[in-house]
Amino acid sequence: MSMHFREKVKVVLILSFLVFFLANSFYPKEVWASLMFPIIIGIAILSFPAVRGFNRYLSVMLLGLGFYLLLSSGAQIGDWIMAWTQNAGLISLLLSVPLLGTILHFDNFQEGILQATKKYIKSDFSFYVVTALIINSLGMLLNLASIPLVKELLVKVSPKYSKATFYRALTRGFCTNLMWSPNFVSVAVVLHYLKIPWHEIAPLGIIMALVGNGLGITLEKFNSTKWESGSEQTPPEENTVRTKALWKLIAIGLGLDDPLLLIPFCLFLIGILSIVGVHPIITISTIAVTMPVETIPLTELQLAITLLSGYLMYILLSPFSAMALVVTSVTNENPFRISFNLNWFYAILYGLLTTLVLMLF
Repeated sequence: MSMHFREKVKVVLILSFLVFFLANSFYPKEVWASLMFPIIIGIAILSFPAVRGFNRYLSVMLLGLGFYLLLSSGAQIGDWIMAWTQNAGLISLLLSVPLLGTILHFDNFQEGILQATKKYIKSDFSFYVVTALIINSLGMLLNLASIPLVKELLVKVSPKYSKATFYRALTRGFCTNLMWSPNFVSVAVVLHYLKIPWHEIAPLGIIMALVGNGLGITLEKFNSTKWESGSEQTPPEENTVRTKALWKLIAIGLGLDDPLLLIPFCLFLIGILSIVGVHPIITISTIAVTMPVETIPLTELQLAITLLSGYLMYILLSPFSAMALVVTSVTNENPFRISFNLNWFYAILYGLLTTLVLMLF
């Protein structure tokens, strides 16, 4: 099969997948998932030869692990279909990244931005500030779609400056929105499990977003262009009492009955687990359920911001995060380099600042 023909087949498969995804979004039927199943397998097979370096090894490892878990658990055909299509939304976003730049072909936006940057961008530092502000402004509304859009907007400008600076601006400028924007799943998860209204966390969340942006700008000011470095079930009420008592004993034993230690502990736990592939929704829901507010030395608002900051750790540090995958798809960079290597120091400082700010509330 020639490369030209293979690319044509892949384009047809991608468009078909997007059509079936939209159909399933508006008219949910099992048949749509059944149709998306063979299509996404075909796209994966046709795309794999283009995957290079670390991304290829990571893809093989994750696919191999997924096949092993499904086979060892005796998965039925329905389970296989679910495994391949459960994240159809994210798959559709990644597949449609090139389409997000379509609007840019109707006018010469890049030339206009190039002229504007001659006035405002004079160095790597000013390039970081402008890029971070753009991605931050668009990200609060467009979420992940803002990343490829900003990449296209700055396509004529970014090559003049350090790649590391550009990637730091994209990742750090984007992620601070998840501290408050209702357009992000992090906010939805925290609101769901803590039963706290959005308007209560929004003011402090915005403050923490500003703190994050300020920290990024401050670090960039002093940064070089190099990469940073079978029994009876216990009644539910009894389970709740036992869980609260157990957590209280553990917290006292570890010294976590002090907010100054508990907040960094939660951030560290979410961040470390996310690096090895545990999604923060799992960690956050576990913390929220097993650590009721009345049993810990944190207010509801403090716990909410702590969990949101932990989600930010995931976005910045995990090579498996949606942001890392999107940035990787538009830059062809190593996802581990985009995430942990680039942002570990920033994440540590942000965690410390989060602790200090929350101690004031």
